[in-house]
Amino acid sequence: MVPMNRFRSVACIAGAVIALTAVSMLTPFVWSRAHAQQADVKQLRLQLLSVGGIAYQLIGGGGSSVILLRESEVVLIDSKPRGWGKAILETIARVTDLPVTTAINTHADLDHVGGQLDIPSITTIVAHENTAAAMRTMPEFAGAGAKGLPNTTVGKQLSLFEGVDRVDLYYFGAGHTNGDLVVVLPEHRIAYLGDLFPGKMAPEVHAARGGRIVALVDTLAAIVAEIKGVERVVASRDSGPAPGVPRGSFGNINTWADLVEYGAFTRDFLQAVRTAKAEGQTPDQALARVTALSAKYPGYDLQRARQSIEVIYGELK
Repeated sequence: MVPMNRFRSVACIAGAVIALTAVSMLTPFVWSRAHAQQADVKQLRLQLLSVGGIAYQLIGGGGSSVILLRESEVVLIDSKPRGWGKAILETIARVTDLPVTTAINTHADLDHVGGQLDIPSITTIVAHENTAAAMRTMPEFAGAGAKGLPNTTVGKQLSLFEGVDRVDLYYFGAGHTNGDLVVVLPEHRIAYLGDLFPGKMAPEVHAARGGRIVALVDTLAAIVAEIKGVERVVASRDSGPAPGVPRGSFGNINTWADLVEYGAFTRDFLQAVRTAKAEGQTPDQALARVTALSAKYPGYDLQRARQSIEVIYGELK
């Protein structure tokens, strides 16, 4: 096969890409592995995000990843669970034969970093310092699995590449974990926050990895205040909208205003639980206060709100 650079890739799939661009990505590509009838088939969807780079959203495996096609490589942002590497490569091969050589980990949860263990072409793995430290304690990355550990770490901020390929990485503090990166593609006005922004749903954190809902509120506020120029935000979860709410045209692609709203929702969620606890109410009673937020924030999935309330009660002790 003759290698296709990112621009020749567009030519080879011109019909599909032009169609997507013309309708503003109203319909995502749906590509699955061969033998879809098998029970263990792993299916992924590609949704075009930008044709300057090129950037795609890779949907499936329980959530979203983002890929950026550069002149000589593919950059993978979050690699899904262990065992999904082959599906990732097969899906990417539909648009380019460039190798996946760089992986960016937004945090250490295995469903976001496990897949890179199955992609031998990856040579550069980028993560926040706390994420790298957490991964070194995970059994999956011991022994031969050490090949999947980050070898480039971020403190507060790091920029990769130049021009249309530029990727800006930011750390604003603890949230879902204590090592969450915000990934911005400034030339495309796109951001991906990993599980800092799962979508319009009750806030969730991984307490064992340093996540705190109280801290998440301040971290989201700092992100909204400091990052400029972003228009679209890729949500991390592939759970769809709340029951009874139709899926939007862009799937789980959100506007910057959606992220601003999510930050306000999370703050109000926390305040409602604070008030309930201060008044001596039980978590079940606090749930009634949280459910009342639906009037102000319609369409938010509160199925896991009870668990989030218990987490906050524990943090406020």
